[in-house]
Amino acid sequence: MERNKGEVYLVSEAITAGRTLQRSVRRHALGWLVAANAVGFWLAALLLWPELNELTAPFTYGRWVPLHLDWQLYGWCALPLVGALYRFYFNASSAETWFGRVGLWAWTFALMYAGLTWLAGGASGKLFINFADSARVGWTLALLVLWLVIAGFWLRVERGFRTRLAQLMGDVLLVLLLTVPFLFYWAAGLTVYPVVDPDTGGATGASLFGSTLALVALFGLLPHLLRLKKMGNDRYYWPAFILSVTFFAGMQHSNASHHNLGQIAGMAVLLAWIPAMAVFARTYRWAENSRRWLTAAFVWWLRLSGG
Repeated sequence: MERNKGEVYLVSEAITAGRTLQRSVRRHALGWLVAANAVGFWLAALLLWPELNELTAPFTYGRWVPLHLDWQLYGWCALPLVGALYRFYFNASSAETWFGRVGLWAWTFALMYAGLTWLAGGASGKLFINFADSARVGWTLALLVLWLVIAGFWLRVERGFRTRLAQLMGDVLLVLLLTVPFLFYWAAGLTVYPVVDPDTGGATGASLFGSTLALVALFGLLPHLLRLKKMGNDRYYWPAFILSVTFFAGMQHSNASHHNLGQIAGMAVLLAWIPAMAVFARTYRWAENSRRWLTAAFVWWLRLSGG
């Protein structure tokens, strides 16, 4: 009886610690949302009153743009994914939260330092990969620190704590995550591809199709990362995703027009994913507070697709 009480206490303590860590993730993400939106507000003011550029030179419009774009992407948009990874890898034997906070602060400090270099004119000019020189090194190190934190969580899991499928998924994902810092460092280099690529058509059907399919894949993994309870059958999801990727591979890429029939068909496939993902979401038991976020996400996706 005393042993059972002790086990219940340890599990309860770990759950509390996990929630504390998730609150830290939310604070960092929301902090970056406020910071990036504040920069966006200032950019709007510079567009309305261009003379402000002269008053604040050399911190003119072009130097502020990377902060707004990259802080939104790597701060507000990316940190919830970090929280999902924490949720998956955090376990009953890791009651301490300071280790996870180290990863969050490494992320935040590296992003703050990168912002300072962008204001100083050190942006590479590569859209959403503006990390250059010391900022490139600092951001890569922050990603490595985060990986070490996640690996530390995972190595402390008792072997019988997870199912074999969850254990295999965690091992494979951990190996894949280790490649991210090095791939990012490589992609941020100016010799990989030009800042302005004349062979791309920009945000046309092919590029939008590919990036949105990446979001479809992330959403499919999210219930497993959050360890949600399954309420129905979701076997159609990944075969449909593979079919969509195959369709994407066969589309016309590079400098393609949105008038191309394949481009139009690609957009139609994305429209079909809206109800498909809504049905997929209903096969899992989500937290009550997340229902409003899910509803808003699907409404906005439908609105943007229709626009």
